[in-house]
Amino acid sequence: MKKHPLFKSIVFFIITTVVFYSSCQRPTLKEETITLDANNGISNQSYRYNAGPVIQHEGFSGSKCVEVNDKNAFGLSIVIENARPGEHFSAEVRRLDQKSGAAFLVAECSWGPYLKQNIPIDSMREKNWDLLHLNLMVPQYLQQAVIKFYVWNPNKIPVLFDDLSVHRSLPDSLAEPKNIQVQFDSLSIEIDSAGMYKLEHIRQKAIQKGILESGDADWVSGKLINKDDVMQAKFRLKGDWTDHLVGKKWSFRIKLNKNHYWNRIRTFSVQRPESRLFLREWLFHQLLLAEDNLSPRYGFLMLQLNNRTPGIYAWEEFFEKQLLEYHHRREGPIVKFNEDGFWQSILKGLSNNTLDTLTPYYAASVIEPFKHNKTLGNPLLRKEFLQAQKLMNAYKYASLPVSEIFNLKQMAVFFAIVDLMQAYHSLRWHNLRFYYNPLTARLEPIGYDGFGEEAMPWSDPFIGYRQSKYRISNARGEDLLTTAFFKDTVFYRMYIHDLYHFSDPKWLDAELSKLTPEIRYYGQIIRKEYPDYKTNLSALFDRAAALRKILLPLKTGSVTAYRLSKRGNQQQLVLKNFHAVPVNIIAIGLSKQEPGQYINNLLVYPSDQQGQSDWDTLSFNGEGHYLYYRIPGIDSMFLCEIIDYPPPLPIKSKTSEFKSLKNWFSIIDKQVVFKNSLLQIKQDILIPKGYRVIIPAGATLNFTDSASFISYSPVSIEGNAGQPVLIQSTDSSARGFSIIQANEPSVFAYAHFDHLNTFNEAGRILTGAVNIYESAIQIKHCRFSRNQCEDALNIIRSDFSMSESSISHTLADGLDLDFSHGTISHCRFRYIGNDAMDFSGSRVDVDSCYVKGAGDKGLSAGEASHVQVNALHIEHSLRGITAKDLSLVTIDKLSLFDCLYGFVAFQKKPEYGPAVIRVKSFNAKHIRYLDKIEAGSQLIYPVP
Repeated sequence: MKKHPLFKSIVFFIITTVVFYSSCQRPTLKEETITLDANNGISNQSYRYNAGPVIQHEGFSGSKCVEVNDKNAFGLSIVIENARPGEHFSAEVRRLDQKSGAAFLVAECSWGPYLKQNIPIDSMREKNWDLLHLNLMVPQYLQQAVIKFYVWNPNKIPVLFDDLSVHRSLPDSLAEPKNIQVQFDSLSIEIDSAGMYKLEHIRQKAIQKGILESGDADWVSGKLINKDDVMQAKFRLKGDWTDHLVGKKWSFRIKLNKNHYWNRIRTFSVQRPESRLFLREWLFHQLLLAEDNLSPRYGFLMLQLNNRTPGIYAWEEFFEKQLLEYHHRREGPIVKFNEDGFWQSILKGLSNNTLDTLTPYYAASVIEPFKHNKTLGNPLLRKEFLQAQKLMNAYKYASLPVSEIFNLKQMAVFFAIVDLMQAYHSLRWHNLRFYYNPLTARLEPIGYDGFGEEAMPWSDPFIGYRQSKYRISNARGEDLLTTAFFKDTVFYRMYIHDLYHFSDPKWLDAELSKLTPEIRYYGQIIRKEYPDYKTNLSALFDRAAALRKILLPLKTGSVTAYRLSKRGNQQQLVLKNFHAVPVNIIAIGLSKQEPGQYINNLLVYPSDQQGQSDWDTLSFNGEGHYLYYRIPGIDSMFLCEIIDYPPPLPIKSKTSEFKSLKNWFSIIDKQVVFKNSLLQIKQDILIPKGYRVIIPAGATLNFTDSASFISYSPVSIEGNAGQPVLIQSTDSSARGFSIIQANEPSVFAYAHFDHLNTFNEAGRILTGAVNIYESAIQIKHCRFSRNQCEDALNIIRSDFSMSESSISHTLADGLDLDFSHGTISHCRFRYIGNDAMDFSGSRVDVDSCYVKGAGDKGLSAGEASHVQVNALHIEHSLRGITAKDLSLVTIDKLSLFDCLYGFVAFQKKPEYGPAVIRVKSFNAKHIRYLDKIEAGSQLIYPVP
């Protein structure tokens, strides 16, 4: 049949249109692997590539490979020019094992990250060729990205590479890389028949009751086997509800016998992954760890019991000192509320909303420490626990401001991440865990038990949602544990700032990108037993987006302001905040375009919407039709129009209180300036945050009658050679000079610290005559002498420099550094009661220093310290250089004279490892024993 001309035209138009649109569409994404080797080139010519310096040498898969060194540093390059949001890339390359130092597999990303890997996967080694591997994900907020994969060797010694492959996965929920063998931790438990009979009896009893009640008599002995390492251990069933005991897969608490450790942990739990929502709990821990908040170590492993078929378990560290050491915290009590009464009421069936008054298990709960016997049996820990108990009790009944109980910064981070993850199970009173920091005398949260098998709901969209003054003042019982924080405006600002920050999709994408290799790794482990499990991170992005929507105010209706009065140039407003969180009123304006008159920030709480309450007043000079405000932690400004007549409700007035200041200093523009004279100080001085303390040249501060100095603000001591500053205690009773968590650096110049003693009060002990904690400091031309403390100078978790200074005639240690980074140059240490320089978990450069008369060690490095020494003289000391517990001391130009031991290296703590001392040049005279090196540790030095 003959076609009509109009029909032909329509067909031609349709075909042309389809061809045109097809040519305009982005290429269809597909999962593929691109390979590049020295023999055959690239497997897909559509990608840009460069093989690099190819040589004739037996490669991993042919007769050629690539040789890279400092002159030809790059090779095997593959460029991905069309990487899409959410795509995942897994790169691998083979490297010939040549013991030649660092040579890397690199991923260079157009949006910023520069990832490199030089540590091979041991289990994937073949024919002396190591396998380097790295993963990355393109952030969801990018439209398109470019990624360049290549190998790099910046060293002179050449390294051979072959077979670079890049696998690109589709942008779905973290698809697994293909053809990667998953290796993971595997443990075996062996318990004899008597022990298993006992556990089965306890299990059956728990199933009948509906909950598991555990006691000291429930432990059984057995063995925990990690590869070839057989460890004696005790085991008991773990968990409260019987979901931990179903089938043959039971949860256990494992306690290794003395001197046995697994992953540097002595006590831990294992449980089914679903009991804490699989990776959800692990991710909760990781986000806390990224912000330096305490959290037990957590992971996944394969576990078998008495040769039964192994199963996938989640493991979790228990609350012991190893948890604190891992996070660079000094040992102190970990406390909680005793929950026995709660579970007894569950057994009786009395725990519900109507009968709580008949079973006051929360009100009756006592505060108790973990490691009860050790804590109460140790005089120092006991004293610290008693103070922690007082703080916990004050928290329970809101009898002290939270700023006097907690580290507010960490609590704000904790609450915000709990909100982001919806880990609200961790906020139940019987799940709360706190560490008492003896250096700050404050409690720090330990994130734990965020989930059951399902996420626990919260009555509000987030913890701080509409926490009005009315809600706070009317809170009772367990509710006080959260509402008490929102009385503190500093905490409220920190919390909202953190909640907004953590809900930023860019921040979340960056954090998850860092964790992508582990997420994939653990996802593959979990899918070995739970094949349908998917790591759904899109829900977390949805949660973050929802939080952001609530945090941002509406264009109208979030804040209402009335003009109460106007007399000449003076005006008074009343306003109410109907938004979800507090607002900061920052300016008055005549127009919507820009603010006119800025005012001091007025923080306005959310309204409780109870009529007359929660009105705030604002007085100012000038004209204004609009109020400009911010949400704490959010940079954008918002505004509301001022209603030009009084409100229909009466106004509630407010008053402020101010504290008087001491007579030894004046306050000028937030500067605390001490007088330039002899000051007899018989009372404690405590400087809060927000100031700068200045002690001028020539000032003498004589602390007597057990007075102390503690500043939470930076301190500038401005002495000079002719007029040094003297900080002393003529009766040797002064309880130290301390700077704690100052936000800006401090400077000590030409200061003499003499005859100071230890701060010891209500369980809070600062071991140094001078203490610097989480505060950057520069010390120059200073003298520390005749101090009666464990340490003359104790610097903890701080960046520092110390030059042209001296420490002498100390009772014990001279300089004690804990988890700090910095330099010590041209300093003298004389007649030290114990160690002249004692470093723990620190990275330090020591240059041109002198030690004479150290009662023990001239220089001691422990707990994985790295110390670089250039020009050091040690004489008349018991030991010259000591390294222990994974520490590395590198020395050039060392002089030793009249010492019992020159070099000592050993392992002291079982959870660490051996130490290394590396000496480039030294001379030694009158040394009885040049070295004492424990097996496993090393002393490397030139042989004459």
